[in-house]
Amino acid sequence: MSLAELLQQLDGEIAARVAKAAAETRQQLLERLQRAHDEVTRAVNEATPTGAASFLPTEQLTQLTASAQQAGHEEGQAQGRAEALAALRDGLQRIDRATSQAEVLRALLDAARAFGSRAAVFLTPADGIRGWGASGFGGGLRSIDELAFAAAADAPGPSSPPARGCSS
Repeated sequence: MSLAELLQQLDGEIAARVAKAAAETRQQLLERLQRAHDEVTRAVNEATPTGAASFLPTEQLTQLTASAQQAGHEEGQAQGRAEALAALRDGLQRIDRATSQAEVLRALLDAARAFGSRAAVFLTPADGIRGWGASGFGGGLRSIDELAFAAAADAPGPSSPPARGCSS
């Protein structure tokens, strides 16, 4: 065997051993990384958080809750006032646009429903009280316009003022 062939054979053996050593080192590193990964995963899974059950003192929680409720209550009141004023304005505008006594009374009755589930309008002529219209009472109540009460001459208290109204 010539020297060139011998060197070539030796070079091949060295390359094979280096490749084998690199593969073994790579395999060892992979195994070590897998074990380290398994240990970290197990440690994370076994870890339980330690800390306070609550991060705010009870009195601070109570104060924050009361402040939030108060703010919500005030906001609700402001919104309620705004809605009531808008309903009042709309009702007054409708009354103002009315061109007859019947339209005025209907607008008054409708506007009153914004502030309650039931409303009724009674007229007070000099001879007594009579029903004009109602809303929200359901079918069980006798028609309001059939109700009339005569004024009693000997009734205690001040007398009713004379009736005033729109003329058609």
